[in-house]
Order: sequence, then structure tokens, then C-alpha cells
Amino acid sequence: MDFMEQWQAISARIRGLSSAAELHASFLKVRDSDSFGRGKYLSEQCSEVFSAIEMFVNTFRASLPPAAVTAIDSFINARRSLFKEAVQGPDTHDERNRAVLIFLPTLETQVSFLLRDNQPAIRARSELAFSHLQLSIAADPDFRKKWQAAYYEGETRCEGLGAVHSDPLAAMLPRRNPGTR
Repeated sequence: MDFMEQWQAISARIRGLSSAAELHASFLKVRDSDSFGRGKYLSEQCSEVFSAIEMFVNTFRASLPPAAVTAIDSFINARRSLFKEAVQGPDTHDERNRAVLIFLPTLETQVSFLLRDNQPAIRARSELAFSHLQLSIAADPDFRKKWQAAYYEGETRCEGLGAVHSDPLAAMLPRRNPGTR
């Protein structure tokens, strides 16, 4: 499982906990009791998600975008005590539960944004660039000759031509004589 699939699973779990917390809060408005330990169970689930986030960042640290690693590390360092330490008294316990149920979805939103898939946009730009290159080769005989020569010289020469072609400023700059500096 790659990091996006793993994060999506954690993200879904956080969203599910948020929905369960809203339902729990609506029940408490009707009757201010929790005989079956709904709040305690939500708290345990939040702690499990926190552990999953720690495992996620440790497992995928090398392949995650640096901004996502920073966000997760900051969250873990700032909030570890809320998720890991025993809480004294029912008021403090309830306040802690409310806090973690706010902090988790906030982190989920931030990390999901930082991990968003840019591949479709990159793919679209690449396809447009290749299409333009193909049309240029087909329409301009001199350009076609340069590319044919580059093809026989090897991949490095083609990459060099492609780099110059893909740079929009290169087309606007005057051509230099190879012997001048």
C-alpha cells in the first residue's frame, strides 16, 4: 500500500470519527448521560488514529512531501499529551475528548491538501507540450531536421533540444553563436 492509499484510510477513519462525535453530541443534548461509554470509546478510537498517524509518518517519511512531514510532526509533538496521557476528572476528560475531536479533522484537512494528487495537472501539461512538439516537427521542415539529427545522436541530445523547446523564454531570446560567450 502506498502512502496515498494509507493516508486515505486514515482520513476516512477521521471523518468517520467526526460523524460519530456529532451523533454522540446530539444524543447528549437529548439526554445528558453516557451509560454505555460512547465518549470513552470515541476517545480510545482517537488514540488509535493518533498512533496510526505516528506509524504513517514513520513508515513513509522518506517519500512524503516535506511540508506534510512537517505538519504531521508538529501535530504529533504539540498534541501527544492529549492523546497519550491519562486525564484526571470527568470535566477534564470531556474537554480533552472535544479537543482531540477538533484537532484530528483539522490535521486531516491540512495533510490531505498537502498530499493532493498533482498528477492529472502535470499529465495534462505534458500531453499539451508533446502535442505542440509533434505539430511543430510536422509543420516546420528545419525543426524536423534538428529533431531527426538529435534522434540519431542519442537521448541526451533529444533531451537538450526538448529542454530548449519547452522553455518559453528560450524562444524569445536571440540565438547565440556557439563560439561566443
